[in-house]
Amino acid sequence: MGSKSSYEDLEIRIQELERELNSCKSQEKQSGRHGDDGENRLEYERYKSLVENINEIVFSTDAQAQITYVSPNIFKVSGFKQEEVIGRNFVEFVYPEDLASRMDQFQKIMEGENQVTEYRMMGKDGRIIWVRANARAMMTEEGFTGLQGILVDITDSKIMEEDLRKSEERFRDLFNNAQVGLVRTRLGDGKVLAINELCARMFQIAPEDLQGLRSTDFYANAKDRQFMVEILQANGMIENHEVLMRRKDGSEFWASYSLRIYPEAGAAEGVIIDISQRKTAEDALQRSEERFKSLITQSPISYEYYGMDGTLLENNPAHCRMWGSTREALVGNYNLFQDPAIMNDPSKRKMLNKVFSGEVVRVPPFQLRPTSRIKESEKELWVKATMYPIKQHGEVVNVVSVLEDVTEQKMMEAKLEETNKQLVLAAREAGMAEVATGVLHNIGNILNSVHVTAGSILEKMENSRMVNFERAGGMLKENLDSIGEYLTLDPKGKKLPAYLAELAAHISGERRKLIEDAKQLREYIDHMVTIISLQQSFGKAAGLTEITDIQEVVEAAVTLHKAALIRHGIKLKRGFEDLPPILADRNRVMQIMVNLIANAKHAIKNSEVERGEINVSIRKVGEDQLAISVSDNGVGIPPENLERIFTRGFTTRKKGHGFGLHSGSIAAAEMGGGLSAQSKGEGHGAAFTLTIPFKTPDGEKSR
Repeated sequence: MGSKSSYEDLEIRIQELERELNSCKSQEKQSGRHGDDGENRLEYERYKSLVENINEIVFSTDAQAQITYVSPNIFKVSGFKQEEVIGRNFVEFVYPEDLASRMDQFQKIMEGENQVTEYRMMGKDGRIIWVRANARAMMTEEGFTGLQGILVDITDSKIMEEDLRKSEERFRDLFNNAQVGLVRTRLGDGKVLAINELCARMFQIAPEDLQGLRSTDFYANAKDRQFMVEILQANGMIENHEVLMRRKDGSEFWASYSLRIYPEAGAAEGVIIDISQRKTAEDALQRSEERFKSLITQSPISYEYYGMDGTLLENNPAHCRMWGSTREALVGNYNLFQDPAIMNDPSKRKMLNKVFSGEVVRVPPFQLRPTSRIKESEKELWVKATMYPIKQHGEVVNVVSVLEDVTEQKMMEAKLEETNKQLVLAAREAGMAEVATGVLHNIGNILNSVHVTAGSILEKMENSRMVNFERAGGMLKENLDSIGEYLTLDPKGKKLPAYLAELAAHISGERRKLIEDAKQLREYIDHMVTIISLQQSFGKAAGLTEITDIQEVVEAAVTLHKAALIRHGIKLKRGFEDLPPILADRNRVMQIMVNLIANAKHAIKNSEVERGEINVSIRKVGEDQLAISVSDNGVGIPPENLERIFTRGFTTRKKGHGFGLHSGSIAAAEMGGGLSAQSKGEGHGAAFTLTIPFKTPDGEKSR
């Protein structure tokens, strides 16, 4: 189809032919001839041929809009034949929704206006056809006699226009709804030509602010914009350039932009992305790395990082201290596979093969002398080792070795063993079998606590998440070239900063817990030393009367049970009268008190009471008696057993031997006193009272 100017040319040509035709008809009428003039006939045929063979449709109507003529090519456009159209009113072919406007245009043509309009016709098969009509009125002396004009099929053009409109709408939707900022600016003065909605929100720009806006207003540093222009002019584009930008309210944020220059338009357009969160994440990651380095540096545990060839690539200060050397002397110089102490030991070679094949290897404490690494070192160490493979994509790429110096722990264990031997020997030599049994039982309880605490420390070290720092470091090292994209786009990378912060907090708490456990371990050792000292103090033959501070003796008995009472949550209360030293067999008193406190503890353990409580009292009874009582809120004693409990071999405990109260009763009698029991029955607790003579050192009874 032609352009608008071609339609006008065609109309002019038709008008010229019509004038020629009318002139011919007028001459024919005046001469009385009826078309036998050859020249006029020729002109008429030329006009008819032109009308019938052009692509456009030529038509005419009478004053009532009845179609008086239409060129044959109406069939090509509408499917109607020429004879099916002539004689019908043109409104029959107009799409109903366009009829009102067509009638208005017909009226205007009648009034002498030429009209070029676009409307829809109905094809014979019911389809809609878009046409452009160029029509004018035909006037005579009598007035308006009809109209004539041409129709051009513009359906394809309309379809293209609609597709273009939809394409533009889609483009606008994409432009405005893009998840990145889009901008177009004039290169010279920086005038903002277009921005999408996200970019407007990014800079806090309202639509009404766009007029007169300059991109230079949004750079935190004006030199950055000049730098960008220079790069664009030199390279034609700039990619992923990071710069500090400024919003309308003056607040600043980090952005990354990629722009391309269009010289013919003197403009640059591209993408702007707010990377503030990524920058924040990078800062957080940097802080996490610093915390990680700090933790590794301050850790008392040795960390070694090996390459696949066995070369030491990195270590921490604890490792240097353990081997009595410097980082410079070890890193890059020591190799596992060149260490004779390892390669000459089949079990150690097997261990290395496992870990370098991808297994986690835990080695129980073993003794070594680090002469293989530092020849001048002569110290012997007990160490516990754990070796972890570091994998990437399922393949081992590095190995981490964690060495814990457990020399002090081993020394404590040896000391405990020796202490236990001394305790048994002292008990045997003193002849205090019952006291020794109680003391050993309490030592055993403390040793059990020591074992549990030591095990807890070892377990914490074995299961320490410290190695995860190495893994995180590997992930960071692997993605160093694209760290920003990795931390902001990769699902794993996005979690890494928060994970490192959480891990740092976890390891910090873990370190505090290890310190607490170590302090608890030291308290247990100190308590055992106290117990041993007490045992040695009372480890003399029974039957010897000497000046005795009864409070001191009772406190010693309480101390022997202190750890067990604390472990079982039993509260001990004291009620001691302020009494002077007396003459007494302190070893027998100690023996009886150890047994009574132990019985009270067991009575509470076997009861359903929520809060166990033991009361120990010392008081003077009458003029010449001293009473030491131990009461509890445990299971109690049935009335029928109050006397039987002092019989040899009688016991209500599953593992009891029935000798404690029996021997205590005999010992009390031998000291000139007695041992008695009181209870209101089962579930009401019990009280045991030891009475002995109250004699002052000068031999006189206290007054």
